[in-house]
Amino acid sequence: MKKLNLLFALMLIAAFTFGQRNVGQAVHVNMEKFNLNLNKEVTDTLMPPNWNNEGMTYYTVSNNGGFVAGINTYLDLAKAQEYTPTQTYNVEGGLMLFPVKGDNQTPATNGSIDFNLWSFTDDSPDGILASHTILYDDIDTTAYTVAMFDTAVTVNEHYVVGIDMTNCFENDTTILSVFSLITTTDGDAGGSALSWEMWSDGVWHTILEAWQGLDIDFAIFPVVDMDVIGINEMEFIDGVKLATYPNPATNFITLDYEVANASDVVINIVDARGQRVMTLNEGFQGIGQHSTKADVSALAEGNYFVAIEAGSSRIAKRVVISR
Repeated sequence: MKKLNLLFALMLIAAFTFGQRNVGQAVHVNMEKFNLNLNKEVTDTLMPPNWNNEGMTYYTVSNNGGFVAGINTYLDLAKAQEYTPTQTYNVEGGLMLFPVKGDNQTPATNGSIDFNLWSFTDDSPDGILASHTILYDDIDTTAYTVAMFDTAVTVNEHYVVGIDMTNCFENDTTILSVFSLITTTDGDAGGSALSWEMWSDGVWHTILEAWQGLDIDFAIFPVVDMDVIGINEMEFIDGVKLATYPNPATNFITLDYEVANASDVVINIVDARGQRVMTLNEGFQGIGQHSTKADVSALAEGNYFVAIEAGSSRIAKRVVISR
């Protein structure tokens, strides 16, 4: 792909010295088409509290090239989304949505990104607690890009998850790999200032602060495991609780779930690429706890996601099949 040259980057950096970062075009993402390509339901592992599935978009940088929520010629080093646990749970990895990579015409295969979990201290992201490297060629623009940590991290206070883009640069100036995350539309985040970026000097800033008050959330969703506590001690996430066992599973998975509102319940099991491999139609379920079993004996070993949909509520978690 075409590299963004040093002169271009220096011009942009000089422009930044005299003013705030300027947002360019808002590019609408056709989520209906995207979801048809995905054929998956894992959309709500955990989501930002003000997430809005309507009006998905991504933003370009005014007159300079690159993207607000990805690589740009400001040479940003990271983009991340903040989360605040209301109970103790494990973060196992994350899902991300990338609508575009390359120069919008020719895909690139240079560099890599790291999906990181950062701690949160003194009102900003801090040290890296876990990391998973994703080759640039493996960033998927037609499905979720999945990143799972080798070891889950237990959290009980603020943290951020996102992408470290340091390895997308050559000689610290020339950008090798261009891409963007999907975001919500300006104003949907409700002024929560939960989206962050690390500038080239290593300092973190909120998107709301840096980009003329741009009020968005990133499509970065942590995959969590609530089974460190029992279902009775869990708090509802988007109106649903879900516990699975055993995990890893061999032939059967028991699914304990609880719904806060009576509704039709559908459970889908999807593979790591997001393809649906099993559907359990639970029918109309009243408020309270319920349990069912899934026969997974015919599924290959590997990582899967169990996604439960109860009315408009959704939650998903990872399960491992091992024999």
